[in-house]
Amino acid sequence: GTYLAEAILQGARVSADKPVQVLLVTGDINSTYASRDMNLLPTVEWGSSYWSPVGTVYNPDFGSDTYTRLFLFNPGPDAVYFTCEKYGVANVTSGSIAAGATWTTDLTNGQGAHCYTSNAAGDKTNKPFSAIGTVDTGNTAIDWSFTMYPDNFLTTDALVGLGLGKDPTNTTSTENAGPLWVTSACETGGTYVYV
Repeated sequence: GTYLAEAILQGARVSADKPVQVLLVTGDINSTYASRDMNLLPTVEWGSSYWSPVGTVYNPDFGSDTYTRLFLFNPGPDAVYFTCEKYGVANVTSGSIAAGATWTTDLTNGQGAHCYTSNAAGDKTNKPFSAIGTVDTGNTAIDWSFTMYPDNFLTTDALVGLGLGKDPTNTTSTENAGPLWVTSACETGGTYVYV
């Protein structure tokens, strides 16, 4: 069965005496678009280091760049700092993020990110947090979102279902609405992707 809980506030918790799947669904009331949904991880699965392969999406059919915004939530009893390593730019470290508060950072074209809890100097710590990302945060055309996953979810293999990305009978559109993003977690050496 399914249960819909409405008007949930930041920091709310779901408890169950059997295994459940929890999806967060958001949207703007009376909007044609702006709907997003993402799986929520159990608190025991939260980590101190997360990955996002998704940066800006350029869509020529809409004529605009649509950036990705990462939301990093501090569930702990103490303030934390977050640091995000972004491709092609210097690391970004937040200010002090209070217990129960959220910090956001944006990704631009071609950027992935590795975000982790840190001290003010950007050195890694082991305080767990939760993270999600939203795509096309500034527009209304191609809204979607995703769950960021901690290090212990990383894998060298992925099985991906067929996603054509557009109507195959439409020969005039250059739309690719089914891309696949891959981010390397290797600190040294090369990364090879086999398809």
